[in-house]
Amino acid sequence: MNNPSVPFRLPKSFLRGRAANRILPADNLDVAGRKALRKLFMEMVRHQPGIVSGDDPLAIHDMRVALRRMRAAFELFGQAFPRKAVKNYGRFLKDLGGLLGVVRDTEVLIGNAQAYLETLPAAQRPAFQPLIDFLQARREAGRGPLLDFLAGKEYLDFTQEFPIFLSETETTQLQAGEPSRVSELAPLLIMERLGKIRSFDGHLASLSLEQLHALRGSIKRLRYALEFFREPLGPQAGVLITGLKGVQDHLGHLNDANVAAQAIQEFINDWDTRQFAQPAYERLSSVPFLPYLTRTLSQRDELVQTFPAVWEQFNTIDFRRRLARALARL
Repeated sequence: MNNPSVPFRLPKSFLRGRAANRILPADNLDVAGRKALRKLFMEMVRHQPGIVSGDDPLAIHDMRVALRRMRAAFELFGQAFPRKAVKNYGRFLKDLGGLLGVVRDTEVLIGNAQAYLETLPAAQRPAFQPLIDFLQARREAGRGPLLDFLAGKEYLDFTQEFPIFLSETETTQLQAGEPSRVSELAPLLIMERLGKIRSFDGHLASLSLEQLHALRGSIKRLRYALEFFREPLGPQAGVLITGLKGVQDHLGHLNDANVAAQAIQEFINDWDTRQFAQPAYERLSSVPFLPYLTRTLSQRDELVQTFPAVWEQFNTIDFRRRLARALARL
């Protein structure tokens, strides 16, 4: 079994490639993809010791972000990679990302609940504490499977095999006569992602929470694509990324509020069930948790109602003109 307390060491040949990770317009798509994944892989393994020791409170968040970007990179560059590699590595990243997500999402819930606790009068805090205890127990239940995964054979195999995949020479899966370079394919890939986002336009008033979450995913995919191609696209890319981040952050806060409301409601339901199993004179009311649920639902609903205004700030002719100027550099 892998010892997760021992920091992972990259091969020397892999480390020497750091300086060559800049994506160029003339790069074939598989070469560009390996450059993007190389940086993200180094970022991913860097956070393993902090997760295992628990000393770095941001390690889980940072590794999760790296994995999200790696999955986005496989989606963006995957057509140029062997299908088997895309499938196998994609499954690994999804599995590990899911384990990280369970813990990280609960950490966010705990932080928000603790912040709310601090606003309560001292006499009311003990009655609210069981909700935080519930969330902390959920976090610890999630950490066990995560640490087991990081100590397991699948993670060890990945950290040994993936640098080899990233160090391979060009093995593009694109056929002769097809576009293969960044300068040829980046505009197509980026505009495809913009089109997916704009397909939501005109439907904002009727979008469900699930559809708004899907829109956030589409915005992330465009943002990551711009980040991967940032250098070839030039200075306009930074302005575009900032605009996308504003919309993504709004939808992220909305998703956090919705997840929090669901977790609080789950806790209240469980609390009431357990209390009604107690003798009447020992039962504790769920009333202390209801104001927090109400506040969370109000935050969620306000974010839904204010989203169209945020969307209009992003969905502008100026944004599309800037994107066109950036793509013209290719």
